[in-house]
Amino acid sequence: MGVLREAVEGMAAGTSPSEMLASMRLDEAARLLRQRHRTITRIALDCGFRQPQRLATAFRRRFGITPTQFRRQVLVQSPSDAARNAPSLNPHDLRRYPDRAMSQTALGPRDAAAHADS
Repeated sequence: MGVLREAVEGMAAGTSPSEMLASMRLDEAARLLRQRHRTITRIALDCGFRQPQRLATAFRRRFGITPTQFRRQVLVQSPSDAARNAPSLNPHDLRRYPDRAMSQTALGPRDAAAHADS
């Protein structure tokens, strides 16, 4: 599904743009955690989190486990088991679980520009 389509569907469902951005960033972090070649710190920075702890906090709120726990579970399982047992990465989780909103972790324009320069 395209990013624009996800954003439109999310906003139609009552999800704010900052919540959609946070959701997409966490989806990307979960995807990258399935790979061994990047550190969690690198994944946090690549996904727009200023500090790895911000990723850990947001990830735990959304999925109920830390990025490290997620990675261990995924890497221990066979690829087919990992796909079957991974936490749901539905971009509309924020609509169903408003207490998991990540708006406080969304980057502002200045932060995003600063991150892009580094």
